[in-house]
Amino acid sequence: MASSTKILHEFPFFIRVYEDGRVERFLKAPRVPPSTDPVSGVRTKDVIVSSDLEVKSRIFLPKTDPTNPPRKLPLIIYVHGGGYCTGSPLNALTHGFLAPLVSQTPAVAVAVGYRLAPEHPLPAAYDDCWAAFKWIDSHAHGSGPDPWLNEYVDTARVFLIGESVGANLAHYLAVQAGVNKTGLGIRGLIAIHPYFSQKEPDKMLKYLYPTSSGSDDEAKLNPRSDPDLEKMGCTNVLVIVAEKDYLRPRGMDYVETLKMSKWGGRLEFMENKGEDHCFHLFNTSSEKAKSLTQDLISYMNQKLMAWRGQLSKNLKELRVLFCQTSEASSSTRSFVEKNYKELKKANPKLPILIRECSGTEPQLWARYDMGVERGIRLEGMTEAQISKALEDLVKS
Repeated sequence: MASSTKILHEFPFFIRVYEDGRVERFLKAPRVPPSTDPVSGVRTKDVIVSSDLEVKSRIFLPKTDPTNPPRKLPLIIYVHGGGYCTGSPLNALTHGFLAPLVSQTPAVAVAVGYRLAPEHPLPAAYDDCWAAFKWIDSHAHGSGPDPWLNEYVDTARVFLIGESVGANLAHYLAVQAGVNKTGLGIRGLIAIHPYFSQKEPDKMLKYLYPTSSGSDDEAKLNPRSDPDLEKMGCTNVLVIVAEKDYLRPRGMDYVETLKMSKWGGRLEFMENKGEDHCFHLFNTSSEKAKSLTQDLISYMNQKLMAWRGQLSKNLKELRVLFCQTSEASSSTRSFVEKNYKELKKANPKLPILIRECSGTEPQLWARYDMGVERGIRLEGMTEAQISKALEDLVKS
């Protein structure tokens, strides 16, 4: 029987849906098989994070020196864009973006795969990304199912990166990481040309997410509607917009939403002058695309070195007090677990005393020269707010 050519739905630049159920995708990029990149030496392999989904994600590993013991590297969790209905972690666009980023940082990256709408209506993409995140989180203690992540990744130094709807999905992961207190130490979220829903209903979004209004009243689609926004589990966010991008106002609205929230982390902003939406993916050899890659590397390295060079010469001791069982101390416990090693690296000789006492409210104390002490109560603070409080103390 011949396929029907009657068109039921068409969304320019993205998809066309026929009466017989066929979906034609307009944004196409060739697949790149897992291999060793001839230019950068970056190796890739595909993994399936859940046997129930059978969706492939791809791991990018920078060139290693076999004559030296492996060193632990930061981890990039990358979520591709494509309007929820196109794109892949296995295609040339993803490879062209991640291979140089991984090689030059250097870092390991996991490009997360998710099922595409409309065959798999939203919120399937959110569920799949969270399943991938939990799979990555299973490597937090070096005993997960993938040997590359166990051997080469420092799970206390993690960045979430996404562009367009991938930035939306990466934001969702950051919030869920904070709500669920995962073992990954997320140092930052980088939202490149982000897509979030707006007040005016979107026909395509309504079609891809049939249980939503296609508007801004769904927490997954717009952080303004998310009661858990203040729990976002990262201390830094970089929002990047493109000057000619039709989504630029939504990126700016995201910036304002974070500013007005109780999240309490450090927010930074960047604009790609004279450029359009996701320009860096379609011309990776351009000078502006290369410059963006260097901006991302500089930002990540800055956050990875956050404590180094900041510890006051007058600082003689840090003390962290919290209750072993109190819910009010949960953010403090989590922050200490994720940041203790980095603080010791910043100043190996600095005594850091951690005291767990029953009934004690969470507190942070710093002792300086001449016996001067300063303390901050941490009860009710998020991890991002604790990080800022600590930065203020160690710089004093």
